[in-house]
Amino acid sequence: MITVIRRKLKSRAARGILLWIVLIAIAAGFLLVRIPKGGPGQVSVATVNGYGIPYSTFYLKVKENENIIKYFKSQYGEYADLLLRSMGFNLDPKALAFDQLVKNALMNQKARDLKIHLDGNYITEKIVDNAFIQREFGTIIPQGSMDPKILSYYLRNAGLTLSDFEDIAVEAMKRELVAGLIGGSFYLPEFEIRQKYVLDYLARKYSVLTFDFDSFLKKEQGGEISKTELKKFFDDQNNLSKRYLVPEKRSGVVYTFDSNSYGIAVQEDEIQKYYEDNKVKQFVENPAKIIARRILFKLDGVSDNQEVYKKAKKIYADLIVEPSKFADIAREFSDDKDSAENGGLLEAFSRGERDREFEKAAFLLKSDGDITDVKKTGDGFEIIQRVSRQDAEFESLKKVKSKIRDSILKNKFRRLFTDDMNGTLNGKSFDEKSLGDIAARANKKEDIELAPISEDGESKALFRIRNNIPAFYVEDNKGFVVVLNDLQKKHFPSLSSIEDTVRNDLYEQRASKQIEVVLKKVKKDAAKSSFADLLKKYKNDYSVRIYQTEWVKQSDVDKVNSLRRKGFPVNQILKLEKVGAIADYRGDSVETSDGYVVKLIEIEPINDKEYSEKKTEIKKEIMRDRGLMHQEQFIDFLRKKATIKANKEIIGL
Repeated sequence: MITVIRRKLKSRAARGILLWIVLIAIAAGFLLVRIPKGGPGQVSVATVNGYGIPYSTFYLKVKENENIIKYFKSQYGEYADLLLRSMGFNLDPKALAFDQLVKNALMNQKARDLKIHLDGNYITEKIVDNAFIQREFGTIIPQGSMDPKILSYYLRNAGLTLSDFEDIAVEAMKRELVAGLIGGSFYLPEFEIRQKYVLDYLARKYSVLTFDFDSFLKKEQGGEISKTELKKFFDDQNNLSKRYLVPEKRSGVVYTFDSNSYGIAVQEDEIQKYYEDNKVKQFVENPAKIIARRILFKLDGVSDNQEVYKKAKKIYADLIVEPSKFADIAREFSDDKDSAENGGLLEAFSRGERDREFEKAAFLLKSDGDITDVKKTGDGFEIIQRVSRQDAEFESLKKVKSKIRDSILKNKFRRLFTDDMNGTLNGKSFDEKSLGDIAARANKKEDIELAPISEDGESKALFRIRNNIPAFYVEDNKGFVVVLNDLQKKHFPSLSSIEDTVRNDLYEQRASKQIEVVLKKVKKDAAKSSFADLLKKYKNDYSVRIYQTEWVKQSDVDKVNSLRRKGFPVNQILKLEKVGAIADYRGDSVETSDGYVVKLIEIEPINDKEYSEKKTEIKKEIMRDRGLMHQEQFIDFLRKKATIKANKEIIGL
């Protein structure tokens, strides 16, 4: 088993796939994870039914979660925490890592109980599976060659051995098989598939009653708020959510540096070496392309898949004897009628243009005329023959010379600046003279105004400062040193200083509660009264409108976005399933959103032909979602029976 993994890591396909995975991870903002020297090593952070979870595994998972949370915050800003919580994502990376690893341990033990054995062919397929490698090793392995010696180097940096890598891979494969057994253990009735088809693919019409929040607020503002009520609201909000807490604010100075600050130069031989070392990764002008023939055996969801596979294997056996007949057999048997007319011949393609599994099989063929075994792709079962291959073409050194020079210059500067500042901004030796030296070498000096922490680099650096030792950071080809001038600690303001704000917040809360009461009442009345009658009933007290939608379905992006721009809670509206169904909503999660009462008034008729075409796809989607739910339930069951002991001193929970 281990031999199979090591042999596969030497293949060009494995190296290419892992490089692709890491590039995606880096593009998403993830960083490579390293276990710090001097850590607890292989001390267990917990035991699950007597099996230990090593600290190294825990540390890697913590850092992975920190990177995910950091990425979300960079993308969604102030809404990141709310979004992550709505997804059930624990914002404590240690607690999240502990929970994930306990789940893995329970599934690993169940795989041992079931005596699951993996043969070499299965391991080979999984090692070159993009999604599998990304999920299990995306935060460990950097871009570049996947030669076993280089892999060992990066694994050592991460605190792992090659044996650790092999164990993680095989255990993950076994967990997937256990999950598959759990996911396939339930019955899916036809009506559920049909119901999801109606929900996802058929257009509907709705009637919508809209209640404007501002009209409720205006009515509430006509009433009085006593000082006692205001004080109670102020105290309650601070106790519940620290609503009026003024965050810590800081001001400072930022000094800017670049390569000129250090007199850095780039030599011609450095440019040449960089080009040769990185040509394949960075300077492909025209990627490698393949021309191939295919024989496709489609899976229609009705025929027995095993019978289709047997048919494909029989034809494959004939082709091995007479590969020259591939085109004739494709014309006769291929279900891809467009290419079958040309003997299964396809237009030239490069990686990323066709089905992933199809490409993987085609690019692994070594010579023109070679034929793959029967392969499962997104289209069905396939046999592929390589017709010709065009190797990749690269940009000339002359064309990319300036880009390479800039890259080398940036890397040199980053190293020099980082090393310099690590030495200069040392708490033991830093003094006023050190600050003077920094100011003298800087290209630019700018003030940072007093403000709370934000997402920009200088603000984050300013709030990292401790004991008045300046902080530094690097962005692209510039370095920055940030010095603290003033600090205003976080505090609760007096009620009198923000009385108008607090009063308006209380009015908004009252208006929000009132709109909720009205929406519930209108929803109940709508079962017996028309929306027109309800409009007459409420329009004297509040601003109310009726809106009738045109035909709309989930795939109508323009229509859906048009409703969303009007403030309608589209995601909730589209979940109504039956004609006559009524629901009430708020426009979004904030307290000041409008209110809506929605009635589904018509659904277009079922298209039997479309339903037949979509049925298999819909079934797969339901099975996948249901499988994940059953897996979580199964793990919860195992967890209740398990003996779990955490080493709290190490993990800090």
